[in-house]
Amino acid sequence: MVYTKILFNNIKEYTPSFIRTIPYSQITKTTLGRKPQIVSKFNADPKVKRFWRFFQRHIQKNPTLFQVYIFLNSFVIFHLCYDSWLFLYRLNNQHRSLDAAIATEKEFKRKQREQEEAAGSA
Repeated sequence: MVYTKILFNNIKEYTPSFIRTIPYSQITKTTLGRKPQIVSKFNADPKVKRFWRFFQRHIQKNPTLFQVYIFLNSFVIFHLCYDSWLFLYRLNNQHRSLDAAIATEKEFKRKQREQEEAAGSA
């Protein structure tokens, strides 16, 4: 059997009588009130709940501490990105560093001395 919704804001008096409506006993009634919170196993831990409560009461509601928290977060994120990029850059360009240039120059001077000694003894 096909039923339709009750028209006009669920008031039965305004629904035409030729439209079959669902009997009142079959209507799903939503319960008003607060639904249980859906949390992960990690956030269900009492220690983690205590931490979030502390964070809300003492960090978020204190403007100075919250600004320090935001600054520290940005500082950490910046260094996570920048330092990893710098590490890769240094790793890929080690042959261009000052230490590599000094080592190459020492090697060149050593070979030059050997050539002069070989030319001087001949």
